[in-house]
Amino acid sequence: MEFEEADNQRAKQILQQRARSLARTFQQETLDDKMEVAVLALGQERYALETKFISEVITLDKLTPLPGLPAFWIGLINLRRRLVPLLDLSCFLGLKPFPLGEITSEKETDSGQPQGKSGHIVLINEGGNLIGLLVDRVIDVQHISCAEISPSPVKKNIKEHTLTEGITRGLFTIIDLEKLFSDPRLVIDEKII
Repeated sequence: MEFEEADNQRAKQILQQRARSLARTFQQETLDDKMEVAVLALGQERYALETKFISEVITLDKLTPLPGLPAFWIGLINLRRRLVPLLDLSCFLGLKPFPLGEITSEKETDSGQPQGKSGHIVLINEGGNLIGLLVDRVIDVQHISCAEISPSPVKKNIKEHTLTEGITRGLFTIIDLEKLFSDPRLVIDEKII
């Protein structure tokens, strides 16, 4: 009888330890399951980037074009005396390129109305290198659950499909910046710009 009682007590302790361990794991998973993303507009499409990679967002003001580079490298911007290469994210994903001829600053005209189109630059610090991603605008910052992300449907646009993590319930595609910056198309003369 004493042996059965001792065995029952020991089994009860083991089950309680397992329950506490599982409860901690579940709590940790729910904390780690969230991702903060910046939702971007690229034409009519919506994309998202994890905010942990974004150093800041600025408005496109002046751009110095660089001839002889692939079309998606549209030039350099001067950011606090630092030259930053600018990548047209729409063009790189195989979408309609950003209309550079329509760029204006966000200043108003004499009639009080903004004129032309202004883009936003999402600055990414990639391995100590600052790179700007030109987008139409940054719409929002959201917290999403990783469980909400479904695999991207296979698209005709293979460039876009290979650089994405998936699509959310909110119908925006999450771009995998690690895949983006390891893409061999970004390399010019053995260096990432």
